[in-house]
Amino acid sequence: MRKVQELSSKILYNGLCSDAMASMIENGKRNPSDKLKIKMANLYKTTIGVIFLALETTKCSIKKGE
Repeated sequence: MRKVQELSSKILYNGLCSDAMASMIENGKRNPSDKLKIKMANLYKTTIGVIFLALETTKCSIKKGE
């Protein structure tokens, strides 16, 4: 699994993003740019919505109690 993460990181971030920043994006603590979202969707051959809205519940709706 780690090798897949490393390869994805090299392709997506092209050395422009630290491991800490990539980890924060993966854990939902930071939001990627729209450009990065498009790269991710293309890399994984899916849509942005599938990657980032896989669940109907978002952090915002949890705070509101929905």
